[in-house]
Amino acid sequence: MALASILAASAFIYLLGKLKAPKPKQNSEKLSTYACGEKTRLGRLAIDVTLCNYLVYFMILDSAALILAFASSEVNGAGFVPLMIYLFSVLAAVLLLSFGGK
Repeated sequence: MALASILAASAFIYLLGKLKAPKPKQNSEKLSTYACGEKTRLGRLAIDVTLCNYLVYFMILDSAALILAFASSEVNGAGFVPLMIYLFSVLAAVLLLSFGGK
């Protein structure tokens, strides 16, 4: 009950602020792009994503190392099969990322 009343009061305050707050004036200065005081040219920005694969590899292998570190102490008859399934899925993810696009 207390959570519902807090959420209702928060929503009321949010909506009241959204309705009563002064709206900023939109002009060309506000809408233009700005980067360190220089005018930027509009158009498509080239984003380099060559290191994205390495980030994904790091996240997969780092999480695998953490799970192995904490799960290795609990490996007994019942915990061995889920651990092997997890390791197989990590190996499959790395292989798909490495050779899936070729």
